[in-house]
Amino acid sequence: MSEKPPKRKRLRLTGHDYAAPGYAYSLTICARRGTHPFGGQELAAQAVVALRSMQSFTGVRIIGYCIMPDHVHVVCWLPENAASIPSFVRRFKSLVSRAARELGQVGSLWQRSYYDHVIRRSEDVRQVCAYVIANPVRRGLAEQVGDYPFAGFLGIP
Repeated sequence: MSEKPPKRKRLRLTGHDYAAPGYAYSLTICARRGTHPFGGQELAAQAVVALRSMQSFTGVRIIGYCIMPDHVHVVCWLPENAASIPSFVRRFKSLVSRAARELGQVGSLWQRSYYDHVIRRSEDVRQVCAYVIANPVRRGLAEQVGDYPFAGFLGIP
């Protein structure tokens, strides 16, 4: 008799509309477990280009970001008529996966799904961005905030 595999933990907030305008999000999108595809500068730079280009064709506004060796942080905001957060993440993963294949990487780049945090009105989006952008300093990848080339604050829309 075979056991059923454990149910996957639901990562999305039950009842929340991830396409509703006016919300800000902090997203963490992880590379496949045990890999560091953004440790090299080429793919990390392509991921930054992909994020910045995503604004124009999804409508999602990027507030801040940080491309770490094994994951990506994005702080974003949904204005009217923007793509949903799941659609945004799906398109971003696809764009970066294509860039990785063009750079010669093989196999799956991403872990399944992603983590999100709906930024509450009581939270300061600037502080969330400051935390995200300081990630390379905490991990020893940069001496001070601003030194790491794959992190940035693009401003509050």
